[in-house]
Amino acid sequence: MKIVFSACPDDVAKTAEPLFAKAGLPVFSNSPVYRMDPQVPLLQPYINPAHLELAKVQEAFKSTGSGFIATNPNCSTITMTIGLKPIFEKFGIASVTATTLQATSGSGYPGLPF
Repeated sequence: MKIVFSACPDDVAKTAEPLFAKAGLPVFSNSPVYRMDPQVPLLQPYINPAHLELAKVQEAFKSTGSGFIATNPNCSTITMTIGLKPIFEKFGIASVTATTLQATSGSGYPGLPF
């Protein structure tokens, strides 16, 4: 089976990834473009592999039987939840508060100017 692992720029992902899915290809995307789409699984295989089932409600999957888009959460969420999952399973977690400084360091911005 052919699979698309996409790490293209967001503007390209927005156009190309649905085309791949409509062509019957499973697309695993690193782009944030579809992260908030209620039909796109926000997949972290070690944490929530059952969420891949959500792909079956996408129009591309309904028409092709194999095409869909799944995306990953952002980098801070990925690393945090990998560490939190065993704690949650063993002891439970009521809430988590996290702060990231991606607005100042992420998205290709070189850092704070001096």
